[in-house]
Amino acid sequence: MVKGLVLQVSATPDPAGLPGQDKLQGLVNGLYSWSLILVLAALVVAAIAWAWGSHSNHHGAASAGRRGVLLGFGAALLVGMAPQLVNFFYNVGRQ
Repeated sequence: MVKGLVLQVSATPDPAGLPGQDKLQGLVNGLYSWSLILVLAALVVAAIAWAWGSHSNHHGAASAGRRGVLLGFGAALLVGMAPQLVNFFYNVGRQ
């Protein structure tokens, strides 16, 4: 290696860089929508389990339902924050 020779590389996101960018963005948007629908369904099922368990004095079902509701809220938070988290860490990495 020659002293003083430093290799430098750079990368800049370019939406027009590859063909199919619009299709890929549409696929990601569709998956995003499906993930929100699945989180909503999980919340409804967990809330029903919690209510049924509480009403029937079944502590195991009530506990599992409550845990499912809390996990559903966490999943919704994570799905909602995913684009901002990616952008945040991308910007941190660029500095």
